[in-house]
Amino acid sequence: MVGKTKAFLVLSACVCAAVAQVRVAVIAHRGEHLHHAENTLPAYQAAIDAGADFIEVDVRTTSDGKLVIMRDATVDSQTNGKGAVKDMTFAQIRALDERGSKVPTFDEVLDLARGKIGVYVDSKQVSGADMIAAVERYDMQDRIVVYGGYQYLKDVAALRPKIKVMPEAVSAAFLPEANRRVSSQGNCLRRPRFHGRNHRHCEKCEG
Repeated sequence: MVGKTKAFLVLSACVCAAVAQVRVAVIAHRGEHLHHAENTLPAYQAAIDAGADFIEVDVRTTSDGKLVIMRDATVDSQTNGKGAVKDMTFAQIRALDERGSKVPTFDEVLDLARGKIGVYVDSKQVSGADMIAAVERYDMQDRIVVYGGYQYLKDVAALRPKIKVMPEAVSAAFLPEANRRVSSQGNCLRRPRFHGRNHRHCEKCEG
């Protein structure tokens, strides 16, 4: 009986140790958007106040090269305006109303997040070099995860191998191939399917 008890305790300790190595991160998708306009500074501040690990931001580039936060390719669904982000100047987008807020810049979000929360960058329409330059202005290299297409993530990894990137993986079986396509640097993260409406589960890749 004593031997069985010892064996059970050893097995339990091993299981606990294995579980402890997996860290689940809570990502506020477009900020805390249940009570605030999504992708706005109030939504991101609320996510910080709620204790989330990361905020998710959708980054796009205006016609005059400014990085702004907008979910869709057009401003139609989020603001009182109409038009494609890429065809509008920053001044035009800034003049729009987003449920009582203004469309924030990527710089403003990074400034808000610095020292408080990580940033999950969904690179909708932004060059890797411009995204990295903004991140480095706020010394956030160690607090971001970048999501995008395979070639985009390869370009980011080539420019800054230490920045964590997250390739799309539609199933666990596809994870090795997704990681292989992006980088051999070991800086990939797994991106499983959604687990709940407002957060994703992320696990550091192995190998």
